Parts: sequence; structure tokens; C-alpha cells
Amino acid sequence: MAGAPLPLLAMKHAYVVTEPLEGMHGGLPNVRDHDLSVYLKAQGSAMAIGGYETNPEFWAQPASDFAFGLFDLDWDTFLQNMTGHVQRCPAVEHTGIASTVCGPESFTPDHKPLVGPQPGVRGLWQACGFNSMGMMLSGGIGRELAAWVLHGAPTLDLFGFDPARFHASTVADARWVQDRTHESYAKTYAIVFPSDEPLAGRGARRSALHDCLAAAGCVFQARHGFERPGWFVGPDVGAGALPQGYDYYGAYADEESGWRLGAGRADVAAHESQPYLDFVEGELTFGWPASFGRVAEEVRAARSGVALFDQSYFGKLLISGPRADAAMQWVCGNDMEGRAPGAVVYTPLCNARGGVEADVTVTRLADNRWYMCTGGATASHDLRWIESALDEGGFGRGVSVADISDELTLLSVQGPLSHQLLAPLVGGGAIDDLSAFPFST
Repeated sequence: MAGAPLPLLAMKHAYVVTEPLEGMHGGLPNVRDHDLSVYLKAQGSAMAIGGYETNPEFWAQPASDFAFGLFDLDWDTFLQNMTGHVQRCPAVEHTGIASTVCGPESFTPDHKPLVGPQPGVRGLWQACGFNSMGMMLSGGIGRELAAWVLHGAPTLDLFGFDPARFHASTVADARWVQDRTHESYAKTYAIVFPSDEPLAGRGARRSALHDCLAAAGCVFQARHGFERPGWFVGPDVGAGALPQGYDYYGAYADEESGWRLGAGRADVAAHESQPYLDFVEGELTFGWPASFGRVAEEVRAARSGVALFDQSYFGKLLISGPRADAAMQWVCGNDMEGRAPGAVVYTPLCNARGGVEADVTVTRLADNRWYMCTGGATASHDLRWIESALDEGGFGRGVSVADISDELTLLSVQGPLSHQLLAPLVGGGAIDDLSAFPFST
């Protein structure tokens, strides 16, 4: 109705209630087994048991008249959970099933809800996609959403729930949404390591230098749908370090199992080997990862010589129009008035409560013409906030904000020998005199 696609899919999610078990009572704690991806909850003298299987069934075409209903449980789909429960609690194997509950539950590509203003549609707010956590999150989300609507910002940092955390191109890609939603569902109970990377939805956005970096053995990381350079394993590996097409961890490789992905979907064969996954698994630690030595070499090169970084995944905005100068003075926390063309300014963007919505780098190109570089993962959020702030400031048609993120390549040159690399590229040796090339020019 509003023309706003949501990264949200329904799955047939289930749990079952056992017959009474000896020794069970309501005072016992709930149990999660993160290795087996199952949970057990006391329900009187019985147990409610369920989990997050790797082969979930998507409800591809929800009926428009469906409400408060249930499905018949597909035991073949639920079998993976039952196997885990029998392993964790052997008494389950010899206990009857009193009832089953299988209904539609909404899931998102990162297993977090969608809460906040909808990008591209002023006045539309989301509070959905709770990934089986609706009862648990409802009170706090209601409070924060009310503050957001009334005062322009929540009292807590809710960027992880903000619909703008996803790039518009990925949200519009049905396969990207389904693949990432499957992976986040299947890994619900997986340990969250700081350097983990998804296998699903890769290659959605790439810089112009992607193939060149891949040939050099770059191990990429996914940020806002973009393939960002992580570290290098060397040209001997080359493009072999790239992620392969998503195989759902082999969950739909068995004969006639692809139907769970949707009507007409074929089975998906599992990859025999996945070098990229091997590299990622080397990072799954809270200590020093397997890449530590290689990254150390890259750090030394930047500290003692010169290094070139492809930062094209950053957001890039062009702000122009007859009121652009006044608009930048209004929206930026730093003082933008009187900046000369070519001046580069680092500034926060603050909301009415003084909270920081973004930190950006702004370049004045000419009168009423500015270039803004925003964070890569927050680019969609920053664009939405800037447009809203300018509208509230009354700038209207006097300012236009163009998202040119996918039109430009952004390179960063770092290290003490940077000027030696740049000098012949910018017209000779003038840059050797660093006073002629000061900071923020």
C-alpha cells in the first residue's frame, strides 16, 4: 500500500508439548543448548520443546485472510529438533507428545526486529519482524518507539533495529532477503564471534576495484550489502578466497527438500569445499584470529611505508541547491560558515537532544555545493536522517541530497610515505612540501 518493501519473511515455526515427565515441575529453569540449537521449557509437569532447525520451511505466499491460525506440523522438518532433544534429554525419546504448535512467525535477515521510520516514506513507522521475541521486546520497544515519534529520537541506541540498517538494493532483492533470513535463523543459537561473516547474500554491492582486489587474494567482509576488503591471503589464492553461492549449509541438499524454500524451488547441492568459509572459521575466536599475522604485516606497511585502502563502501552524498550553504550550517554540529572551496571538515550530526546521529566528513566544493562522506554501514540511516532534518528545518526544495555512493570509488592513502606516492600523481614535487598540503585540504 505504501510501496515500501520490507526485509521480512514468514516461516512455519514450531514447538511441541510432551506428556508429563517424572520430576518435571514449573520451578525448573528454561534450558538452551547452543550446540544442538534447541530449547527446553518447563510447562507444568511436561516440557515445551523446540529449536531452530537448519532446514526451516518458508511460508512463501501467506494467505490474505489468514489470522490467528496454526499449521499441521511437518515432522520431517521438526526431526532435527527432536534428534537434538533426545540427545540432550534422553527421556524425551520415550515420552508421548501431548500437542503441537506450528504457526507463522516473522523473521528478518539478521534476526533483529524492524523498528523505526521507514526509509523513503515519511510518516511510516515500523514495529514488526520480532523473530519469536515479540513478547520479550514489546514493552521496551513500545516505550522507545513512542519517544522516537514524539521527540525525534529514541532514548536508547536502536540502530541495530532501525529499518535503515539494510541497503535499499538488498531489501528489494528477494533472494538476498531469503538467503540472509535463512542463515540468521539457522544460526540463532550460534556463538556471536566479533569477526564472523555471513555466507548468504554475498556480492550484492561491489566497488570498481573488486576484481583487482580479489585477484590479489582479498578476503572480503559484508557491510551494508557491500563487499569490503578485510585482509589479504595473497595472489597465490587469488579469487579462490571469494564467497561461493549460498548453499544453505547443505540443509536442502537431500532429495526433494528444496520445496521448503518455496513452491517450485529445486534442491540445493552442498559445496564440496568452501575456502572462504575456512578463512572465516579461522576468525571465530575471542582471542587472536588466524589472520593476525597477515594483518600485522599490513599494519606495519601502513605505519612505516604507505598503504592504499579501498573505502568505497562508505556512503557518498552530494548536497546542492540555492540554500545548501545554510542547510549545511543547520544540519552539521561543526561551524560550516565561511569554509573555503576545497575545505574538508569533520563533524557530527546531532539530533534535538544533542545525541549524535552520525559522524561525517564534509567537503565544500563550491558555493551551495557540498560533498559528504558517511559511514559505510550507516549510509542509508544517515541519508534518511539528513533528509528529515532538512525538511524539519524548512529548507524544502532549496536543497537536494543525491546519493552517489555507487557512482564513485573512494581510496584512502595512509602512511609516512603517502606524499611520495601522491607527488607524481598531482603535478610534480610540490606535495613534498607538506605545508602546501596541510591537514583537511
